[in-house]
Amino acid sequence: ALYGIQFNHDEASYKAESQSTVDEIAKALTADPTMMLYIVGHTDDVGALAYNNDLSKRRAAAVVEALVTAGIDAARLTPIGIGPVAPVGSNDSEEGRALNRRVELVKRQSRQ
Repeated sequence: ALYGIQFNHDEASYKAESQSTVDEIAKALTADPTMMLYIVGHTDDVGALAYNNDLSKRRAAAVVEALVTAGIDAARLTPIGIGPVAPVGSNDSEEGRALNRRVELVKRQSRQ
């Protein structure tokens, strides 16, 4: 999995400092036209589960949109939102919640 795309609380647009990561991912995808990815959106656990699941889907879609804008074929990208169920930090602190508001990219083997 690739990391480095972060979000503010309750926002589907990634932080400006994540743009360099998105640019690097676009370069890697351009260099390897056979690579396909799951774009997996995550949230912290603040708020209702249904809302967070939707927010995580919108986060994944925002990254897909940025990569498509950079020239990547959307058929190579599968957005998935999984809400707060796979935290990498503690949801008991703002620092941990910030780590959980992210998108991860996971290489996949075949078209879905």
